[in-house]
Amino acid sequence: MTGARRWAPALWSLLLAALMLGGALGPGYVLTYDMVWVPDTALTPEVWGVGTALPRAVPSDAVVAVLDTVVPGMLLQKVVLIGSLVGAGAGAAALVGQRSLGTQLVATSLMVWNPFVVERLVIGHWPVLIGYAVLPWLLVIGRRWDVGTRMPALLPVLLVLGSLSASTGVATAFAALTGGMRRGTVRRNALPAGLCAVANLPWLVAGLLHATSATSSAVGARVFAASDEGPLPGPLAAITPGGIWNAEVVPSTRLGFLAVVSLVVPAALAGPGWLAHRRTPIEGRGAPVACWFVGVGLAVVSWSAPGAVGWVAAHVPGGGLLRDGSRLLALAAPLTVVLVARGAGWLIDRTPDRATRVLVAGLPAFVPRP
Repeated sequence: MTGARRWAPALWSLLLAALMLGGALGPGYVLTYDMVWVPDTALTPEVWGVGTALPRAVPSDAVVAVLDTVVPGMLLQKVVLIGSLVGAGAGAAALVGQRSLGTQLVATSLMVWNPFVVERLVIGHWPVLIGYAVLPWLLVIGRRWDVGTRMPALLPVLLVLGSLSASTGVATAFAALTGGMRRGTVRRNALPAGLCAVANLPWLVAGLLHATSATSSAVGARVFAASDEGPLPGPLAAITPGGIWNAEVVPSTRLGFLAVVSLVVPAALAGPGWLAHRRTPIEGRGAPVACWFVGVGLAVVSWSAPGAVGWVAAHVPGGGLLRDGSRLLALAAPLTVVLVARGAGWLIDRTPDRATRVLVAGLPAFVPRP
């Protein structure tokens, strides 16, 4: 049973991923908005970020171009899509710690099946989803890496995977540093900081080569700002988490009453989850809190003050990374998952029989759906 329990969150993530992707796992390539995979990606100067175009897909395109010489591009795309979702779900289960299986499965469901994942899948932001999957694992490693011990071998791998695009590289670095830094240990902190810098070098160097044209139109900040979804204004849509700028990729269920349900149910569970979090805190709990405030805060700022974001994008090289107000909502997922899952666990522990516990565990796993 111990082995089955250990693998249950990953298997549940795999099932949810299969249900979400559906026909995308069949033969052929998935082409949707920014997700344009082809049978043989050419290693042109543009994919390395040294061509004339701005390095918008550095180094993700170069990584695909190299890997599809070994793995067929069609298969590689399936592995990336399903692997990112399974990795995210398993990471969420690890993040809540040694809790009940029901608590872990709730965390897995919330991490895999939510508006942020669905909207990013439809719009084709696969590097964002890989970075999203990396975040909970970075926080787990950060709280387990004690001062004086060797660096976890998985850390550099996660940092590289999480830095396949500029925005995900920023989110990954922030999570790694907030989760792994320790007070008063300069030499210990220099290692994760240096690794974050190295992992982000491809797009940083490419960006410096285009520094004179690395600003963006201020108008774009209003176009890409976090958006209202159905009855939810931008800030509440961001909390759920959603609010992508492109209305065409928003699930229809987000436009009516279910959008409110997706806010109320997790919020109701997050209350007791926060109380449980304060009474028996998980080590390193400050990192998910910091990530949540940054992720949601940037989304709210883009919604409420697009003019200010536009000024930054127009005058600060690389400032355009802040224009997509909901992209960095990935940072908010770890804390949301922990609080809601622990709230569900608190409720499960107080139910009288097995059948009711299964029902309680299943309710938050399926109700707050996109």
